[in-house]
Amino acid sequence: TILKDKQNDLEFLQGYVECIKDADGQQIAAWSGPRPPRFSTTVVGRWIRRDEAILGEVGEFRPLLGDEEWARLSNQPVKTAKRHIELGAVLFPEEVDQNRYSDGWAFICWNVQKMKKGRPPVLRPAFLRSARAGRSDLAARTPAVAGLVEKSIVVVGLGAIGAPRAIELARSGAKQLRLVDGDRVEPSTVRRWPIGWSAFGRKKIEILKERLDLDYPWTEAVLFDEMIGRVKDIGEPQQRETIEDIVDGADLIIDTSAEMGVNHFLSEVARIRRIPFLLANATPGAWGGIVAQFPPQGPCWMCLRHALYETKAIALPPADMSAAGETQPAGCAEPTFTGAAFDLQEVSLEAIRAATALLGIEGSYLPGDSDVAILSLRDEAERRIPPRWDVHHIPRRDDCPCNSNG
Repeated sequence: TILKDKQNDLEFLQGYVECIKDADGQQIAAWSGPRPPRFSTTVVGRWIRRDEAILGEVGEFRPLLGDEEWARLSNQPVKTAKRHIELGAVLFPEEVDQNRYSDGWAFICWNVQKMKKGRPPVLRPAFLRSARAGRSDLAARTPAVAGLVEKSIVVVGLGAIGAPRAIELARSGAKQLRLVDGDRVEPSTVRRWPIGWSAFGRKKIEILKERLDLDYPWTEAVLFDEMIGRVKDIGEPQQRETIEDIVDGADLIIDTSAEMGVNHFLSEVARIRRIPFLLANATPGAWGGIVAQFPPQGPCWMCLRHALYETKAIALPPADMSAAGETQPAGCAEPTFTGAAFDLQEVSLEAIRAATALLGIEGSYLPGDSDVAILSLRDEAERRIPPRWDVHHIPRRDDCPCNSNG
């Protein structure tokens, strides 16, 4: 795709190598991921192999290549008299590690410029900047989360904590994200939602999928336009059927819905199906938050509730319980808690780390010696403090059904 840099009045090319064929037209390599959505034009060019590294600009490289090889690379019929680009490529030995070499690619573009009537077009060659973008190439910079490429993760609730988490999971290379939310983006939410004005009025799941498909095509985004717990209209599929589709074969369920009933329901769905469950939410004012991990064999959500509100074995995070801690913006049907995105992101980022540990990815973040992390961004005098995480084990209740998990 040819793009225009308006500020510098330059044209540049973005694309990817879809397949490589030999001189007989037999395919010898191909792009193994999904087709990135914005690349709609296919360009066919020639390629040659060279035994030495490529140095300098095209003007210096051409004499080194020799007239015969250059002609083989560049002798392509110009498809049209209009201004356009032709491509060629040179395969050469590239050092990919100390004293270890692999095939590297240098791409050459010919900018075809239309001349006056009766004169042939002028072809101006130049090297194109290129880089490796395969799944393994991207994972090389983040070895701790490389195992995410095999994981399917359910994210329920795509608000100020869930949406950034979905983007971060895709950025880290998750194989599949099942995005569950039935809400739309409202103008009043974008101060703490990751995408702004361009998303107004659109379904959260749809705008997130567009973002993920565009920037992280290795991650498959599967959408579920669903508000868990909503009463279904006559003729609609029962929600239990949708839930089965959502969780079937999932490696992890993440709940950022901030709805107690949804928390309880999903935690039981995960416990019965022995799927790891992760809960994350923030308190009013974004003064604090909770990230809780529930492996299939561990204490359950009800055990956590008991420890927070009955025995008080685990201290609640700080919260703004004044009128400033919640607001009901004009046009909204329900109150919502207040808080800035940069405070809420503390919860989202810790939840990502907890998720990688809970998934049991080999070589990843090792599981910590805790089940729940409590975030404090205010002290007892309600003064701002740097983020502080206190970690705890969740005491298992003797009479809790989760004891039967074994």
